[in-house]
Amino acid sequence: MGCEVEKRELTKSILEVCLNEKDIADVITPTQFANLSIVPANQDLTIAEVEMQSFKNSPFILKEQLEKLEKTGKVDTVIIDCPPA
Repeated sequence: MGCEVEKRELTKSILEVCLNEKDIADVITPTQFANLSIVPANQDLTIAEVEMQSFKNSPFILKEQLEKLEKTGKVDTVIIDCPPA
């Protein structure tokens, strides 16, 4: 995996955030690079769209989570990397 993070060792991902199971701050994973952390994703994320259909706030989950994270002051910049459609 990129960023020198061992994929097999990851125990949390953005999926738990999308399903309202965890706050994004709890899923942030440090890397070997100073001042760079990630919120990992994996193939399980493909189920999020189906699972989130029943959530009233599904279009806003990521927005709300990023707003909470911003209030902590722990993050200066967020880059969202999406796979090709």
